[in-house]
Amino acid sequence: MNSTFFKQRQKQLGLTNDEIAAAIGRDRTVVSHIYSGRRSMRPQEATVFANLLKLPLDDVLAEAGLVSGGDARIASSNQLAEDATPFRWKDEKAED
Repeated sequence: MNSTFFKQRQKQLGLTNDEIAAAIGRDRTVVSHIYSGRRSMRPQEATVFANLLKLPLDDVLAEAGLVSGGDARIASSNQLAEDATPFRWKDEKAED
């Protein structure tokens, strides 16, 4: 998690942790825990962060450590080939 990246962007836009927390439907301590690495950002939360921080989703995914840079572009794309393998988030377990 590159918390500096998120905090700088948040400051540029004048957003508070309370505002981000409200948008993801959580308490502000969750945002602090995400930034400190005590909790991982969930993929659904990454979308909210991207919208609020006015950033591409692939940047948020990469900076949050959910995927590597190249994988982020694939994960956030809606234009996958028919034979594409379903993408698994880093902390997602396979369903057997």
